[in-house]
Amino acid sequence: MVISILGITPFTTTDALPEEDSPEQVRLISRAAIEAENPAEAHYYMAEYRFMIGDLMGGVNFLQRALALPNIEEIQRIRFEARIDFVKEFMSKDQLKQMGRNNPSKDRS
Repeated sequence: MVISILGITPFTTTDALPEEDSPEQVRLISRAAIEAENPAEAHYYMAEYRFMIGDLMGGVNFLQRALALPNIEEIQRIRFEARIDFVKEFMSKDQLKQMGRNNPSKDRS
């Protein structure tokens, strides 16, 4: 998917985020995805924004919302699930327990 923001050269939303992006820039990318009517990518970038500001649970919640959307592409599902698995490695035991309570249908690893 290609998004054009204010006439700037288009980029693909599947590109990795450059390290120099600020949380505010990532939040704006999420808003651009909303304008492009791509809620799955909007949730993905809001998750990245939450991770960047240190809110791991908030970020995982956005990814879980994205996974619950109808008609997401298989590559998106795989990417979102992989991101959740990666972030789990940095979560406390209490956060992991809370995540399990919030999403009881998912396997607890």
